[in-house]
Amino acid sequence: MHAVRSIRIDAPAAQVFGYLTEVGRHPEWAGNPLTICLTSSEPLRVGSTWESTGRRLGTHLDRVTVVELDPERRFAYEAEGDAGHWRSTFTLRADGDATVLHREMRSLRLTWFTRALAPMILLTNGFELAGNLRKIKSCVEKRP
Repeated sequence: MHAVRSIRIDAPAAQVFGYLTEVGRHPEWAGNPLTICLTSSEPLRVGSTWESTGRRLGTHLDRVTVVELDPERRFAYEAEGDAGHWRSTFTLRADGDATVLHREMRSLRLTWFTRALAPMILLTNGFELAGNLRKIKSCVEKRP
């Protein structure tokens, strides 16, 4: 499964990237109730890890690893748990004084549970990504 969405944020790429890489703030923009527990030391780098506990159709624990970190350009992580193995990639592009944020979510391996729910997930993933991006935009733009 694969979904992609983009949004223009009225803030420089450094500010957007800084917000995205504060992983403890992911619950502010996640599409479902979420808790984050860092499992590696800061600063964030490729190989950094955290655990994410989300609640949607039950409680699900994911072990998350940063796989790409190119300041102000690209941030990607992979999450593996009982719903499968997923990769989320954020790509940033300067647009004058603003930033175009592009988010891609791709399944790398699905469990029987997510395969069974695939039609519903395909219908909702794009809407959820768009909602996530609107929340990120709002959070970044209201920061000083």
